[in-house]
Amino acid sequence: MQYKKWLSKIFLFILAVILSLIWGLMSNPISFSTAYAFKISQNNLNSQGLLQEAKTLYDEGKFTEAITILEQAARIFQSQNNLVKQSIAFSNISNTYKQIGDYPQALKYITKSRELLENQSNNIDSKERVKVFAQVLDIQANLQLTLGKPLLALENWKEATAIYKKENFNKAKNRSLINQNIALQALGRYQLALKILEPVLTELNEQPASILKVSALRNFGDVQLYMGEIDASLKTLQKSYEIAQEINSTPQIAQTLLSLANVQRAKANRLRSPLQSATIFEKITPLVYITKPISPEVIKLYQRVVETYEQTLAISTSPEIKIKAVLNKLGVLIELKEFSKAGKLSSELQSAINKLPISKTSIEARINLAQNLLFLKQVSPENASKWEDIAKILADSIKQGSILSDTRLQAYAMGTLGSLYLQAENLTNAHKLTKKAVDLAVLIEAKDIAYLWQWQLGYIF
Repeated sequence: MQYKKWLSKIFLFILAVILSLIWGLMSNPISFSTAYAFKISQNNLNSQGLLQEAKTLYDEGKFTEAITILEQAARIFQSQNNLVKQSIAFSNISNTYKQIGDYPQALKYITKSRELLENQSNNIDSKERVKVFAQVLDIQANLQLTLGKPLLALENWKEATAIYKKENFNKAKNRSLINQNIALQALGRYQLALKILEPVLTELNEQPASILKVSALRNFGDVQLYMGEIDASLKTLQKSYEIAQEINSTPQIAQTLLSLANVQRAKANRLRSPLQSATIFEKITPLVYITKPISPEVIKLYQRVVETYEQTLAISTSPEIKIKAVLNKLGVLIELKEFSKAGKLSSELQSAINKLPISKTSIEARINLAQNLLFLKQVSPENASKWEDIAKILADSIKQGSILSDTRLQAYAMGTLGSLYLQAENLTNAHKLTKKAVDLAVLIEAKDIAYLWQWQLGYIF
């Protein structure tokens, strides 16, 4: 009985916020500082001066120029046989390549950075080297998560956490635990993700306001939302937002606003009907859109959600957060039956998403867009893309998921494509794709995804 109650709660939530993508804090990369170097020389040819110049260029968004300077610094460190500082330079080159979407080069340099430190003999296993190694693990894990390899990222963050704990780097340890939480979310292991953060929050609760505290609370609230604990999530995220405002951190305010908008949307979905379950049983498959009257109260809630997404867009400088906010705003416009606005916005989104390099982020964005287009196609076909255009978005998502070996995203995209074929009354392909989606989800024990597509498969049969 308890199992059925839990399953029903998760199921309600999945329907309310299908693929409501949550973006949490990523690991802080090694900065372009001289924390591990000698005092900066006034001579700009000095390797330390080069690092500072690279940092300035990076902050200005001049990434190509920053890479050139960092490569020069790396060569100087190599000539000095200073492998630790050369490793720092390589890791920063990797992080800069990541910023411009050149993931092969980013992987190349973070691998070189790690190998430099691993190949050193044990007699130079200094505290400096150990700390740098942990930070290199952070950057490598961050990149792996971006490339849809959360399990590898999780293992690296576990190793980094162990180092930070052993060396009593408490702040870095807590940051690394937060990043473990993010990797666990990507793997769909939400219960464990909550468990990881509980001791972090207990410890941070006794400390002053900080970015770390904002991030921990936000990620905890995000997982609560995934677990269907909407009211608890709203309370946690509101606290995170208040602290973000207290420390006046615009990036943290923007990220937390995005999460707040997501939970506000989930709450509006839940209140849309006095008996939400009645709507569920009218749905024959997960992605069938059921038109129901919306009360004035719920309309106001949805309008407030749109305002929160727009507030996020107004202050954020992150392209990822902006795309996520616009995608979710699109979904709410469909709920509000503002189909003309939704159609125009979806066209703009397709153009923006097509420019993104292949990554977990871009695949998630494509699937999210395709699902919104599926809903729009059902209620206002004149404002939606053609079936074949939506199918191409999903086919590209599957292909890109395969390139990144991200089975979870492949399963989600395949099931969604199966739903499209079902809407188009092509039952053969609908069955084939949905069955494959279920098999992939079961293979990786993604119960949340498997449940959706098993439901769809049952209808097709």
